[in-house]
Amino acid sequence: MNISFEALEQFINDFNLTIENGIIAFSAILHIRLNGQLQVITSDVQVITSDNLGTIYLLGLDKNEGYVPDMFEAKKNLFSYTKGTGLKITGASDAGNFIISVSPK
Repeated sequence: MNISFEALEQFINDFNLTIENGIIAFSAILHIRLNGQLQVITSDVQVITSDNLGTIYLLGLDKNEGYVPDMFEAKKNLFSYTKGTGLKITGASDAGNFIISVSPK
């Protein structure tokens, strides 16, 4: 199993995120760090898991915040989990490397 997918599963289980029809939806505080700049926003988040594939969608991001993608796959990005804190997504976009911390509200 993929390390990123395992981190996503731990995050879902530890925060008791509810799965309905294979989709998890919740509101979260996002800390987005790109090229040394930090931005904190609130966003709706959807997680879809199936057959060891995990995909996270950040919904309703303002296009001005479009310097990071709004979809992340466990097989393409590094997901790590810190118990009780949240999920961290590390990756790269055309604008540079980014780290996004996802903490359910």
